[in-house]
Amino acid sequence: MVFITLRLASVTGSLGREARQNCRRSQSRRACTGQLADAERKVQAELASAKAANQSRVADAEKQAAGIVEAAKATAEAEKARILQSAKEEADQQMVKAKESLRSQVAALAVSGAEQILKREVNAAAHADLLGALKAKL
Repeated sequence: MVFITLRLASVTGSLGREARQNCRRSQSRRACTGQLADAERKVQAELASAKAANQSRVADAEKQAAGIVEAAKATAEAEKARILQSAKEEADQQMVKAKESLRSQVAALAVSGAEQILKREVNAAAHADLLGALKAKL
């Protein structure tokens, strides 16, 4: 924007000086007025051209910014999916470990209970009945 302002000031100044110098040389006031009008038209045309170029640059910058934002969103979504997948896998592993731990604890309790029962009832008749029941189940 500063460049455009400086450029316009330069163009305006040079065209104005040129028109004034030509007017000093010329005796006709009409010719001076025409030259000044031409200079003004040139200035306005240069100003319009600079504004259009500036608008084009701004539009390009906005498009580039939108592209950068979209790329960042896509990267963030991919990272989010990766983190969620990693967390799910870790949770699944912890659940498997917890199940294995519970199974081993249940097995230990079952063995302990069986030992206590066997310690109390160590007679041949009860032992034979248990074996018979097991044979029937098998």
